[in-house]
Amino acid sequence: MEAPAPGTEFFSMENMAKNEGVVEFTHTAMSVVSGSLAGVMGLTGVQGFVCMVVLYLLTSGALLAKMGLDVAPYFNMNVASFLFHGIGGHLVSFILFWTLAYGLVHIY
Repeated sequence: MEAPAPGTEFFSMENMAKNEGVVEFTHTAMSVVSGSLAGVMGLTGVQGFVCMVVLYLLTSGALLAKMGLDVAPYFNMNVASFLFHGIGGHLVSFILFWTLAYGLVHIY
């Protein structure tokens, strides 16, 4: 068996999948919390979406800071892909909890 070439990096796909699962859970939880927060605070229209974007960027920034701004050892993607990975699903979760919380607090 040959020794790997110098500079060769090895990645564990199992660990990368676990890392992606943890980040997905974190972003989903952030979407639920920010949607509920926006609904309870009575934010409507663009204000609610700004709330989601700010909290999404804060969460992603905290995760990037924890990784030392280097996502390559933890994921098979670059920083831009990390920031916007799965944002559509998170946006749907945000809207669901935003309308639910707004309806429960301000309409009923």
